[in-house]
Amino acid sequence: MMRRFSDLSIRRKLSVLLLLSSGIGLVVAATALISYAFSTNRAAAERDLQTLAQVLADNSTAAVAFQDREAARDVLVGLRAKPEVEYACVYAGDSAPALFATYGRLAAGGCPVRLMAGDEAQASELLNVRTPVVLDGEHIGVLLLGQNLSVLTAALQAQIKLTLVILGVSFIVSFAVAWWLQRDLTRPILNLA
Repeated sequence: MMRRFSDLSIRRKLSVLLLLSSGIGLVVAATALISYAFSTNRAAAERDLQTLAQVLADNSTAAVAFQDREAARDVLVGLRAKPEVEYACVYAGDSAPALFATYGRLAAGGCPVRLMAGDEAQASELLNVRTPVVLDGEHIGVLLLGQNLSVLTAALQAQIKLTLVILGVSFIVSFAVAWWLQRDLTRPILNLA
């Protein structure tokens, strides 16, 4: 049967208090690190995808302006180098852009025939960006780009595993230090008894 805290010896109370305070501090620090890693990794992925979308939109300008679907597809084929990109959709037109060219595994289901506001809504497993195709300051189309978050998820899982290992090692070190400290702190008191 587990003894109550008040029934423990001074040595045990000191050990429990030292371990408890160290453990709480370690868990708070680990939680903060994981939260920070998630938010910064996601923000970096969004920035990278937005940059890629802007490059593709810029490279698609001539194809959209001259209604050359094959040239637009050729621009999108370069996405083979990024397997995490699920789809890319180029739309031509200003007010209600119509599907012009597609790329990717989800191209058929991922690209609506007509692009309306909100069609790039974020799904939990996809990161989507929408970038205008601009010629001489005039919007002539839109590029919609979607990337799966598997790389981001894998990186976060690796970070969580590493953090848990560090947390475990830190707790073992804290236990050893607490044992050593309580032994030195309680020895004079026990000698008086």
